[in-house]
Amino acid sequence: MMREAGLVNPAHRPISIDLSTGQPAHQPLLENLAEALRLAEPFLLKTGVIEQKDIAKLHAQMESLVGKANFCAYWLLQTVWAFKPE
Repeated sequence: MMREAGLVNPAHRPISIDLSTGQPAHQPLLENLAEALRLAEPFLLKTGVIEQKDIAKLHAQMESLVGKANFCAYWLLQTVWAFKPE
């Protein structure tokens, strides 16, 4: 896509963030995801993507994961960049 846009020397770097219990990103990220779900709730309900009872279940499930001893997850990201030719 970057080459098609006229950019040159595209590169990428994978990033892995450990979200497992006991890791620095664990609690803050799960709390942020729960807040994002809360903020998106009106939109999700209005578009019919999900029902209120299912959102409540998701909230409870997300909150139960914070600090759970056997919770293990990784967030896989990809940083991509290229340069605009001079």
